[in-house]
Amino acid sequence: MIKNYLEAKREIQKSKTDNIYISSDLLRTVKLPYPPNRTLLDAHCELLIGLEKNILMPVFNYDFLTSGVFSLERSPSQVGVINEHFRTTIATWRTPVPVFSVSGNGELPPIYFQGIIDPFDEKSIFEYLYKTNSLILYYGANFSVTTLIHYVERISKKLVYRYDKYFHGKIISDCSSEVITLKYHVRPAGYELDYDWNRLEKDLINRNILRCFDKGVVKIRILNVKDLVDFWLERFDSNRLYFLTKESEAWVKPLLDNLGRSFVLSDFE
Repeated sequence: MIKNYLEAKREIQKSKTDNIYISSDLLRTVKLPYPPNRTLLDAHCELLIGLEKNILMPVFNYDFLTSGVFSLERSPSQVGVINEHFRTTIATWRTPVPVFSVSGNGELPPIYFQGIIDPFDEKSIFEYLYKTNSLILYYGANFSVTTLIHYVERISKKLVYRYDKYFHGKIISDCSSEVITLKYHVRPAGYELDYDWNRLEKDLINRNILRCFDKGVVKIRILNVKDLVDFWLERFDSNRLYFLTKESEAWVKPLLDNLGRSFVLSDFE
């Protein structure tokens, strides 16, 4: 584990960026009691802080989609025990974004929303990661957790196989409450729509965009956000179905051809 970590750390410290976005999934990698004890979580967070970068972590919570309420302080992360431990013990901020919220130390990034929140547009945290040349670190997490794929879909202006759906509710904190609408491009209801994560990962490894450090118990992968986004935008520009599995493409393409346009909500719901 230490050798693996040190190799990754040397690679990270070569980067000129100040920011690193960390997706972790310790329980998927190591057999641990649940919930892991605080000492163990503190130790892993100490290793991540030792990377000497501003840390950002996804602390996604999907309850807003059904409850219509997102609490900055009380909606826990549903995407990893390290992430939630980081949010409650180390982070100094959390983005006021239902479902796709991010926590970090250092300064709160300059993201702006008014009434309608699109978590993947040019005002989102993912745009900030792109413009600041940030890194992504997969700390025991599978590559398939790469939510940045939705940012690429959105900014490409060529997304055809998902459609926008609006969820109304409010963001609450200990001192305020704000009514908002979440704009979320969702999968077609009633259909299987899957991304070909194995192929996408191999493509990035072959282009030397995704660097792998797999010798330790906790597998680590690193990539540069700008390199990933630019590569994916190029591929998406030439093939709007590039991300999809062959099985998904087999039903998506004929339906798109028959409609002669992108999917919309009324096609499925």
